Amino acid sequence: MNLTKDEVLLVRTLAMSKVGLHLYTIFRRAGLAAPAMSKALASLQGSGVINLEDEVASFTQKGHAWLSKQPSLLFAPQARLKDRLDRTVSPSRVPQFKGPSIGINVLYVPRTSELPRSLLKAIADKSN
Repeated sequence: MNLTKDEVLLVRTLAMSKVGLHLYTIFRRAGLAAPAMSKALASLQGSGVINLEDEVASFTQKGHAWLSKQPSLLFAPQARLKDRLDRTVSPSRVPQFKGPSIGINVLYVPRTSELPRSLLKAIADKSN
């Protein structure tokens, strides 16, 4: 069965629940637009993977069996995330800061020219 991106997202969102999810909860978690979500729901419901009853979507027996044969469908994002975390950052992508660095426990006095005028006025009013 070939799934669209919206259908994959819907299956992943619904797979997080053992019992099923209310349509509004799926809408909020998946972040799909309403027309795309309803089209994906209709497609999955038509293929017999999802059952929709009283605005609660859940997997059918056929859907559970199909999902158990598709482990890569559910675990692909974690594998991609692990690959992203394992990558090293090239030194050229690390921002280089200009100016002198400030040591630990050293008093820092900001430039008054860079402070907001409202803050300077409040400080002046407080000292009077």
